[in-house]
Amino acid sequence: MPTLLLTRTSQENQRVGEYFQQRGFQVLAAPMIELLPIPPSYSMLQHWVAEAAAEADSAILLTSITATSQWLRLLPDLPVEATRLRYLIVGERSAGLLRQHYPSCQIVSIAASATELLRHIQPPPATILYPCSTQRRDELVVGLRSGGAEVVELPIYQPQLPANAAHQLRDALLAANSPLCIAFFSPSAVVNFISLQPKLPRGAIFAAVGSTTAEALRDHGITEVIVPAQPNPAMLADAILEVIQQ
Repeated sequence: MPTLLLTRTSQENQRVGEYFQQRGFQVLAAPMIELLPIPPSYSMLQHWVAEAAAEADSAILLTSITATSQWLRLLPDLPVEATRLRYLIVGERSAGLLRQHYPSCQIVSIAASATELLRHIQPPPATILYPCSTQRRDELVVGLRSGGAEVVELPIYQPQLPANAAHQLRDALLAANSPLCIAFFSPSAVVNFISLQPKLPRGAIFAAVGSTTAEALRDHGITEVIVPAQPNPAMLADAILEVIQQ
């Protein structure tokens, strides 16, 4: 039985673990990130949300389920009619969560990845408010700004290494069968994993849910990375199995 080691937050590891269990993996978890909310500056937030609601060529950019969840907690306290805001979204889960709370919300574009979003919106809206992580990747922001957009970053959560991450990772590696595949779902988890300098079994396989996370692995010298055709856990599980069974 192959082993799949998940590196997301504890909550997300539980959610996605079933995709891999259904395909016959021994699923282990070693969370490499926990996400801490950051209270934003409400004066700045109110100003930019009012601008976004007033300008036709503006949008809110949501690129993760965490950012979307945090944004939805902030929105009821803002002095704006929620349906007047327009959205650019990376990820169907984020789009579904937004529509669950605001069925009539205006979604300009939904993309599976940042790269796909940049292709869809040329030129981008003139003004974009970006609720994001403190460790967000540069590619999307650079791409939007090079297309002429003013991107206003609003950090609303911070990824950090859990206090017991090294202990959990050591225990998971000791319990793992062979072959072992370590799956990553964010660049932050990659950075934290590498910082622990784990002793990996010979032949360990690396997988990433999407191109941005795969690039983070390659930046750290891991050149062979399994990446699914679309960034979702089910397709990642199938892609890993295809490699293992070759």
